[in-house]
Amino acid sequence: MEFPDVGEQCAHAGCAQLDFLPLECAHCHLLFCKEHLLPANHVCPAYKDNVVTDEDLEGRVKEKWQYKCSHPQCHVKELVPIHCIKCKRHYCLNHRHFDQHE
Repeated sequence: MEFPDVGEQCAHAGCAQLDFLPLECAHCHLLFCKEHLLPANHVCPAYKDNVVTDEDLEGRVKEKWQYKCSHPQCHVKELVPIHCIKCKRHYCLNHRHFDQHE
């Protein structure tokens, strides 16, 4: 005896299996059977696998991820903070030592 009104069909185009315990994809929020739940198995359009695009970096690199040198005549920006051990201010690679920035 079948229960066609119970459960959900897998959202994968080639599957459409009636599943009594469908699982929701955390990225695209569609319901899948256990075989197609992983983003790689259903080619999830909302899943990004460690891919950084130019749009992702546009605002971040220019504002948040750059550290300006504290030396008065230097305008160099670094991607990582480099702090002087003695004065605790941020400097570029050329001015990072105490004797180079007084």
